[in-house]
Amino acid sequence: MSKTTTIPGKSPDQLRRERAAAEFPAMRFQLATVKFRDRETGEPCGQIGICYVFSPSGEMYTVTLKQNKPSGCSCPDARRRGARCKHSYATEQFLTQPQAPAPAPTPTPRPAPIQRWAARTLETPEERDARITKDRELWD
Repeated sequence: MSKTTTIPGKSPDQLRRERAAAEFPAMRFQLATVKFRDRETGEPCGQIGICYVFSPSGEMYTVTLKQNKPSGCSCPDARRRGARCKHSYATEQFLTQPQAPAPAPTPTPRPAPIQRWAARTLETPEERDARITKDRELWD
């Protein structure tokens, strides 16, 4: 179990806010919406927002969102204390910061069909037989 750090003049929540701000650049976030349906009728009956937070340590935690504000986290600190953790503070920062546009995808160069054909015609009969044998071994 982790030891609680105390610094005179700072509350535990203030320390968590500072840690969230310090670790924020290394964290990754993924937003999702979970929709609920009535079991008997199958009609939609509600939804909840969640944010998956990937910590620098490699752990993944789920932060529950209510009205686009963090309301709970699956990390041990939040469950033990029943209060907000650094993941919920970092999620709040993620939700309030302006989003940068995604970079445009770089097209992958593909060989022209004539190049693939030329490569096949340049193999010797022995290379062709070896390639066919290897392909058969892989698929059998």
